[in-house]
Amino acid sequence: MLWEMGIYVYVSDNGKSYNMGLAVWKATAGGFAGAAGGSAITYPKVFRARHVRGMGLNTLEQANWLTCPCATATSTLFVSGTSFTADYAIATVTLNVYGRIGERRPYRI
Repeated sequence: MLWEMGIYVYVSDNGKSYNMGLAVWKATAGGFAGAAGGSAITYPKVFRARHVRGMGLNTLEQANWLTCPCATATSTLFVSGTSFTADYAIATVTLNVYGRIGERRPYRI
């Protein structure tokens, strides 16, 4: 799968803003705003962003699971969204939301 990528702003549950690299379709569906020009990715790798999990059928009628991160805890997709769209090179797939997963920030000592 090839997707156009960009750097976007993610607002964590602790109120801090981080830059994260995402596919454009994920940023659009998750309500992300673009980061300032020249920004670098700052989201820690040990964190897991809040996201929704969706399932749909691809063009071969096979089940397709994808996750889509959400920019804030109040974003429409995370709070009340029922579906989102993924753009593949050969088709656009609509996925129904089956789960909402909060962010994980493990402690490190």
